[in-house]
Amino acid sequence: ENLKNPYDSVRATALEEQLQDETAKPLVIDIRSPDMFAEAHVPGAVNIPQDDLPGRAKELPEDRDAAIVMVCNIGKFSKQTMLYLKSMGYRNVRSMKGGLNEWVRKGLATESTAVGA
Repeated sequence: ENLKNPYDSVRATALEEQLQDETAKPLVIDIRSPDMFAEAHVPGAVNIPQDDLPGRAKELPEDRDAAIVMVCNIGKFSKQTMLYLKSMGYRNVRSMKGGLNEWVRKGLATESTAVGA
């Protein structure tokens, strides 16, 4: 039921617009595997795989009101990690609807860190 809140998600196109605004740019955390992240990700995203999140919590912003957007492939696992961050006290965390698949489908630019890419 917690996943039904419309304020807990952001559309790919809306996120892309927010990333252009230097004053209100959210932290984008991609929770996919390092290999998938290296292949393609939202520009400026940080890779913290879902299973690594508890052990890497110190990499999250100290400010519990910081804007954070969780990204996975299709938006399913990012919802779970969004709820996890909310349980840690973060108040402004959202999941990107449709994940990276939707981002690519909308024709939005991606970055790659893969060797030879």
